[in-house]
Amino acid sequence: MSFNLLIVDDEPIICRGLSQTIPWSDYNVNVVAVAYDGQEAMEKIIDHGNIDIIVTDVKMPKIDGLQLAELIYKQYPSVQIIMISGYDEFAYAQKAIKLGVKDYQLKPVNVEELIKKVVNLTQALSKTEEQKTALQHMELMNTIYQQINEFTIESMDNSINHQVKIYPVLSRMNEWAEKTNQLTEYDIHALKTDWKHVIQDIVVKNGYQAVSIFTDENLLLTCIIVEENDLKIDLFTTILHPLIQNDMKFIWSDRIIPLQQLQQQYTILINMLPYLPLNNQSIYCYQTERKGQREFPSSIVEEVLSACFQDSNKVRKLVNTLFTYFQTNEYFLHEVVETCMEIMEEVIYRYKSLFEKEVSQLHPKQLESINLAKHNSYSILQTQFNYALDNVMNSVNVQKVNTTDWIIKRAENYIQTYYTSNIKVIELANVMNISPNYFSSLFKQQTGKTFNEYVNQLRMDKAKQLLAETPYRIHEIAKEVGFQEYKYFVEVFKRFTDITPTNYRKLLATQSKNTDES
Repeated sequence: MSFNLLIVDDEPIICRGLSQTIPWSDYNVNVVAVAYDGQEAMEKIIDHGNIDIIVTDVKMPKIDGLQLAELIYKQYPSVQIIMISGYDEFAYAQKAIKLGVKDYQLKPVNVEELIKKVVNLTQALSKTEEQKTALQHMELMNTIYQQINEFTIESMDNSINHQVKIYPVLSRMNEWAEKTNQLTEYDIHALKTDWKHVIQDIVVKNGYQAVSIFTDENLLLTCIIVEENDLKIDLFTTILHPLIQNDMKFIWSDRIIPLQQLQQQYTILINMLPYLPLNNQSIYCYQTERKGQREFPSSIVEEVLSACFQDSNKVRKLVNTLFTYFQTNEYFLHEVVETCMEIMEEVIYRYKSLFEKEVSQLHPKQLESINLAKHNSYSILQTQFNYALDNVMNSVNVQKVNTTDWIIKRAENYIQTYYTSNIKVIELANVMNISPNYFSSLFKQQTGKTFNEYVNQLRMDKAKQLLAETPYRIHEIAKEVGFQEYKYFVEVFKRFTDITPTNYRKLLATQSKNTDES
């Protein structure tokens, strides 16, 4: 940090000596001008606009040193003054001190002493500037927190923030869960601190200031402070390019905004987060919609469900196919989690139904605890889904389950659910993911009945129940148990019971009457 010095004395030789013989640049001081009286000094201040320190004589024409000090005190109170004089009079020094003069030195000037006094002032100015910058930074942070969290923080002086313009940027680190899985809280804090400093340093190197805050575990909001509209948005890709190598992704605004509009712009940027994993770009602006429509991958899901009862290696291959589908069809990560949750719940339901027992440890808790700020990629979610499926399969010892028993049990459950519809062997074989011929042979071997015999027996048992317990007509019962043709229903009923449905109902009525009379 350098400081601007103005030298004022009515003797040109003194002005030249003070300005040219002292190596001011060694002390981060620039002599920006000299003046030969107080009036000229005021003109120089107006011309240069940013004077930090004035070294001035007392006795000068037009406006003397004390008058100059009084004007400076009123109009430019931040300017520091060192007064030099050939008169050792206490009254001069006393008045100078009242006018804010920082030091009073007698002529002839002791150069080393003057340098020391100027350096002391530059150090004090540096400290004041640091405090001012820290205060402004705190005020900016307070306003940003207010905007993001929608609450008010008491502020010492928030007026400056109404004039501040910013360029907001969100950054997120890829594969956060993998990067932090083995780290301690201290290490994670250090990683986030480095992340913030890297962005801050790059922004500062490009001539800007910025305030950065973490709004989520893996989400950093950086507000670049700009003067008017001097930041060219197209240039921002160049500014961020070194960070792409650090495996980060960015969402940036399409405009420079007043700080007071941050809340609305932040909401817009947050709504863009789901788009980050959809392709390999590292820097994003606005994208309003995805390509095409997303259809539920029913066939792949059914294959996964079937494989969960057979082979874990096959499950992993199918899960890989499923996640390729997710990525190709631009599923948002929360949609991926929702689909995986549905699959897990169905797997658990089928396990419980097929094994006819409650398996208490079966619960999709690994997926329920997913945080998309951490698990922020398809690959991490795929790993989590495989892990969850492995846990469930291991819980019921799928590898030890007799495949034949499983197929027959599942077929029986399916028939129990859909026997009233026009189910066919080929339909059930497709559900089991085996050929129709193999399924028919296996079913007959295990149950002692053909598929049609088994289904019709179930239908006849239900028909008998309805004939005994309801007043439904015969054709209504036929449709209720899955027959569309009345005559065919009667034919099958007679084949299984050696009696027609009408006579069966009459027989039941007679038996009931005889029971009552006895």
